[in-house]
Amino acid sequence: MTDENIDFNEDSLTKSTQSKTKHFESATNKYKNTIDSAVSLLIVGVGGLIILLLIYFDIIHFNINPTTRTMMLLVMGAVFLVFIISGFISLKSSKKYKTMIVAESSKSDEIVAFIKNNISKDEIDTMCKFSNTDTDEEKCFARIEIISSILASHFSDFNETMISDIIDNEYDNIFN
Repeated sequence: MTDENIDFNEDSLTKSTQSKTKHFESATNKYKNTIDSAVSLLIVGVGGLIILLLIYFDIIHFNINPTTRTMMLLVMGAVFLVFIISGFISLKSSKKYKTMIVAESSKSDEIVAFIKNNISKDEIDTMCKFSNTDTDEEKCFARIEIISSILASHFSDFNETMISDIIDNEYDNIFN
């Protein structure tokens, strides 16, 4: 760990914790969600078109006016085509997330290795200068702020929400 003096006061801690309300979603989760959406859209679109074809060929019979039937088939056909097109667009965008997974995993592994090799409970607690009246929650927030600032100085080009998520995941490993 570095010998840099990190100056924290209550106002800066409060402001920085309030500004960190963003949630990090990993590329793996984004990829899975996009694939799930694509498959759902394609299933609904293709299934809907099959049902419309069954109605068109009068295999499924609706006793409605022919003009109404034609309008229903056209409008619903257009809706199901939009589902299919959206499904293919989702599949295409999922490829972008798939390529991001390797890079994100490498960055995450680098940060976790840095935490394990350079950050210890004793050093962080020494930097925090806790009083006897500090609650566990206050200690936790102070520790997270110090770890965040250390990581931000070493990994300034990395996503801040990703670093925050990694800290949340590694906190128990450091302090328990």
